[in-house]
Amino acid sequence: GLARKIGLDEGIRRFYRAKRKGILVCLDADTTVELNYLKAIEDLFEEQPACPAASIRYAHPLGGLSQDHRLAIVQYELHLRIFLGLKRWTGYPYAFESIGSAMAVRSLDYCKQGGMNTRKAGEDFYYINKFTPLGGFGEINNTCVYPSGRISDRVPFGTGRAMQDVLATGEEWKTYPPSAFALLRGLFAMSRGEMKNWQSSLADTPLGNYLIEAKFSEGLSELILHTASEEAFRKRFFRWFDPFRIMKYLHFVLEAGADKIGVVEAGNFLLKEKGLPPEEDLEKMLAVFRSSAFFNAVPDGSPTVQ
Repeated sequence: GLARKIGLDEGIRRFYRAKRKGILVCLDADTTVELNYLKAIEDLFEEQPACPAASIRYAHPLGGLSQDHRLAIVQYELHLRIFLGLKRWTGYPYAFESIGSAMAVRSLDYCKQGGMNTRKAGEDFYYINKFTPLGGFGEINNTCVYPSGRISDRVPFGTGRAMQDVLATGEEWKTYPPSAFALLRGLFAMSRGEMKNWQSSLADTPLGNYLIEAKFSEGLSELILHTASEEAFRKRFFRWFDPFRIMKYLHFVLEAGADKIGVVEAGNFLLKEKGLPPEEDLEKMLAVFRSSAFFNAVPDGSPTVQ
């Protein structure tokens, strides 16, 4: 986070000296991009003047890796895509990817939202989710970023640490259970009136227990009191149930005794929900996820599996 902040803040200083606004883009030193990368970013922000920030499609290169390393990065990318897909399946309106080497922000909005944080890991998640609730968040789908699947012990979590852990144990990478998202899907589908009775609907469920701990009833009363329409209520509700709260809920579920499941099982759950046939081969499953817009697809003309 500190490295990104130094670079982004310097970008702000240069725009200020030049008396102009601009776009701040994050990329990693060992990441490659499509030839139209800069043009695609520029076009998105020109075509969508209300867009404060955007994520960019990505795919980890698979060529030149050992068999074990290749298997590890395939599993980890599946985990990332499944996590995004499950959030979108719930109907959550702020479900966007937050890959540190695949994001762009308008300079003015960067300043308004307090800039980059200095976290040692997860800085991209905290950074990009400042912008998703603002409205107009974009996805740049006609280019692609290829982040490295390198092994690293510099950070407590993230791609590098995931590669190290998978290769050290040789076990299948685990992801969050779809059952936890199914409860969110039910909650998010409730109307303003139905949500008043959330305790009876979610009694003795992990989500119900989490909402009790989070004092949801108090927050809900405030939301209902200060909103006059369903649209206004839902807008404020999803600001309360922000991406950080989803992560807190998922950790609560795991701490309560739920188990993570393998990416093949979780991936096939999503494929079934989208009306797609099951797939047991990991690379073939990744190719399906990369080729579907629902899972943040690789654009046409880019390799699906290298």
